[in-house]
Amino acid sequence: MASVSMETNPVTILTNGSCAKSRAIAEQVKGLGVEPQIVDISGDPETAADFATLFGDGRPHSPSLVIGQRAWRNPAVSDIEKLLGRSGLIPRRAIHYPHQQRVVWHMEPSDAFASYSLREDGTFVFGHIETPSALRGSGLGARLAAELFAWIAESGIKALLTCSFLRRVAASKPDWAARYLYERINRPGD
Repeated sequence: MASVSMETNPVTILTNGSCAKSRAIAEQVKGLGVEPQIVDISGDPETAADFATLFGDGRPHSPSLVIGQRAWRNPAVSDIEKLLGRSGLIPRRAIHYPHQQRVVWHMEPSDAFASYSLREDGTFVFGHIETPSALRGSGLGARLAAELFAWIAESGIKALLTCSFLRRVAASKPDWAARYLYERINRPGD
């Protein structure tokens, strides 16, 4: 590319200069601790031509997000954290998706998650944790279980574990075992 180098910054946002969504994407990226390169494709035909091949139709598109060698046309602002997380540009963290009943960690080669069902009394029953198959056996599952337990504590929710792997990890520490392995029966006077 003659006028713009994406090699100096792993995140580039293409805008037409007045695009509100491009500004919202830039704010989200900055809010996550990554300083993006903003490229206005409306004021410079040479720059616009540089980006015309990103999506295979010979036209530059705004807004667009480029992270490393991947490009997204008109990405949802709500997906920015997922895209940056999968690219390894921000620290991994547990993100709750209540409609999917999952706690997700965005990463490559694929996301990891813990799924749950919600009981009538508000207890989260975690029945499964899934890690990328390429990373199994690396200790990632145990680290994510610890992060899940921290997320549960920070969220202040009641949780019960039915997943055998999560139960094994919880059994490794007395405070986790006491909190997650034994359902307390509320009796009058408790």
